[in-house]
Amino acid sequence: MAQTGKNLGQSRPSGTSATQVYSPAAGTTTFVRSVCMANTTGTAAQATVYIDINGSTYDADSMVFTRSISANDTVIANIDQPGIVMDDSDGNIAVKQGTGNAVCFTISGIEIT
Repeated sequence: MAQTGKNLGQSRPSGTSATQVYSPAAGTTTFVRSVCMANTTGTAAQATVYIDINGSTYDADSMVFTRSISANDTVIANIDQPGIVMDDSDGNIAVKQGTGNAVCFTISGIEIT
C-alpha cells in the first residue's frame, strides 16, 4: 500500500455556492488532515467547509466548520490524527464562502492506495 501526503485540492470560488474541491479515487482511503483558508480581501469573509463521506449533500449534516476569516488573514484548521477518513469514491469535500473570490481554500491530507 502506497501512502502519499499531498494537497488534496485547492479552490478560490468565484461565487457563494458550495464548490466541490476533492473526491477520493476508487480504491483510495483518504485522511483529511488540514484546511487552510486565506482571505485575500480587505473585509472579513465567511468560510465554510463540508465533508460528505459518501455523497454530495452540502448542508448542516455534512458541515465540518464555518467561521469568519478576518481581512487579509489566514486560518489553518488542523485535524487531529488520524484525520477525517474518506474511503468511498462517492464522497466529496466542498467549500463555500460568503463573498465571491474572497477566500482561497487548500485541503491537505494523506491518500493510501
